[in-house]
Amino acid sequence: MEVIILAGGFGKRLQSKVQNIPKSMAPINNKPFLDYLFDYLIKNKVKRVILSVYYQYQIIKNHYDDCYRNIDILYSIDTEELGTGGATKNALLMVNDNHVFLINGDTYFNVNLSRLYKEHIANNNDITLSLKPMKNFDRYGIVETDSNAKVLSLKKKQYCDYGKIDGGIYLIKKNIFNIFESSKKFSFNDFIMNNLKNLKVGSLLFDELFIDIGTPEDYDRAHLILENY
Repeated sequence: MEVIILAGGFGKRLQSKVQNIPKSMAPINNKPFLDYLFDYLIKNKVKRVILSVYYQYQIIKNHYDDCYRNIDILYSIDTEELGTGGATKNALLMVNDNHVFLINGDTYFNVNLSRLYKEHIANNNDITLSLKPMKNFDRYGIVETDSNAKVLSLKKKQYCDYGKIDGGIYLIKKNIFNIFESSKKFSFNDFIMNNLKNLKVGSLLFDELFIDIGTPEDYDRAHLILENY
């Protein structure tokens, strides 16, 4: 299994906690957040990771070089800010397999990747989202699905008593962008929303540990939650 990690983020909302390093390198219990993602991928038997990088990427490259334990690391280096879609499109040029996992570099979601892969292949999806059930939230948009787990819509952020959110782990076809015209810079989620009628987008629900370090409050929580991971 191959994985692209989107690790080019600035971490603007974390400036009060972390400065002058990529968000994915923010220290959690004295080690970079990326270490937790790599350890999670090793448990899921991943051997090859493409790091999509931009901001201060030298810090990541100097720290990991070309491997982490038994994971081979390659770098897709963007020369400008391209958004999650543009960065993914560039990184796909380095992918060998016909299907690849795409993971947000600021999110830890304890998804069983083999289960997600089997669901994706069995349904011949173009994209399969990992969804997390959540209560009383307003930080995330809601993902609406039908009875067969097909994605119907991705709603903007709003308060919700209960809903399913995008967990930040996707399985996508390598050629996902081939038949679509797109600008150089675009959001991957916007790409999904704009092309739901032309893509087969499925989902799988995982009620597992989820932490997003994108805000100072959740960054502080991550130290406690990930202490034993």
